[in-house]
Amino acid sequence: MCASTRGGGEEAYRNLYAHGTRNTLEAFSGTPVIFCSSTAVYGITDGRWITEEHNVYPSSGKNGLLIQAEQAVLAAGGTVVRLGALYGPGRCVLVSQYVTKGRPSPEP
Repeated sequence: MCASTRGGGEEAYRNLYAHGTRNTLEAFSGTPVIFCSSTAVYGITDGRWITEEHNVYPSSGKNGLLIQAEQAVLAAGGTVVRLGALYGPGRCVLVSQYVTKGRPSPEP
């Protein structure tokens, strides 16, 4: 399950991550689900590097909803991956290339 609220607020997170995860787990009952989460669950927003050694911290209601979705997937025997290195100083190379050059990958 890899979804996005496209920057939505807490209600969008609730609909997508709480309700959507529950619906996905019900629809695929007995099948391991892979859930794409975010490093936002660590609650660290000052640009420093984050590793899986950090504790999760629901610094907002939205992050708390992501953590709940992760826990539901894990309880159902699924896998959680936290996609990182997309934002922050010097960490958005592909995004920057797309914005400046109109293409998402380096030239051949």
